[in-house]
Amino acid sequence: MKIRKGFVSNSSSSSFCIYGCEIPDKVTPEEALEIIKMSEGLHDRLDRIIATLKERDNDWARIKIELYGLLKRLDDPDVFAETKERGCSHDIMRIPDCGKVEAKFCPICGAPTWNTIPNEMEAKVMDLISDRDTLWSLLGLESHGTEYSSYVGRSWSNIRDDETGKEFKESVHNALRAINRGKEGPSCSTIEEAWYNG
Repeated sequence: MKIRKGFVSNSSSSSFCIYGCEIPDKVTPEEALEIIKMSEGLHDRLDRIIATLKERDNDWARIKIELYGLLKRLDDPDVFAETKERGCSHDIMRIPDCGKVEAKFCPICGAPTWNTIPNEMEAKVMDLISDRDTLWSLLGLESHGTEYSSYVGRSWSNIRDDETGKEFKESVHNALRAINRGKEGPSCSTIEEAWYNG
């Protein structure tokens, strides 16, 4: 019997077999950030991703390494800190009564007294985690979408040699608990799906 490995160019079907559940299609970047913060084992998964990216040694990988490094520092207030700069050049502290309260607008020119400078790194991190496949991989899961549904879970083929079936299932439940903000996740089962693309 001949077994072909790798990409088969004339294949027109797709399939998967995971332990998981059906999920909603839309997750906002803000929701994704909260989900990631509640994820167990996040630092270990990030370390593995970063180690894999370091092997590539190219500009794309270096950018991703920086972003994944920032995800390891989510609790650090400096990562998402906003900076401010003066909005006008008038010294409003010398104007009577303006120095006593923080004025939002300059009484002389009407410009904002301070401008908030968007945090470039925050925008990049939010863009990174808004990609659903990236979000699920950070939780140690994989996702599969069909024309009608999206499913998330772990493939049975990815069970580790030192992992029991119970531990495998618990890892999925723990990740789904993060998705549900600490509440018990939806019930899971083995999901098999196959469809033809043409």
